[in-house]
Amino acid sequence: MVTFGYHTWGTSLVKSVEIDLLHSQYEIFSMNRNESIDDMITKFTKTTNGIISLGDEIDNDQKVRKVISGSSIILGSQVHHFEGAQ
Repeated sequence: MVTFGYHTWGTSLVKSVEIDLLHSQYEIFSMNRNESIDDMITKFTKTTNGIISLGDEIDNDQKVRKVISGSSIILGSQVHHFEGAQ
């Protein structure tokens, strides 16, 4: 019984740490320079799927806003560069 209690406590502690780590990754999410959109979406999906698999939820509207805000600086500079080429 003591072993089971420790195992449960240890498992919940690990889960809590994993959720905190994934939420940190989610909060600082951004598109890196020279990163493709596919790579950015893959990175974002792994983070959000991890959060969801551990029992937390993220609303689809929140996900959309996060992807747009995380990619706006780089994509915005590419749009300016493209518009300047006309």
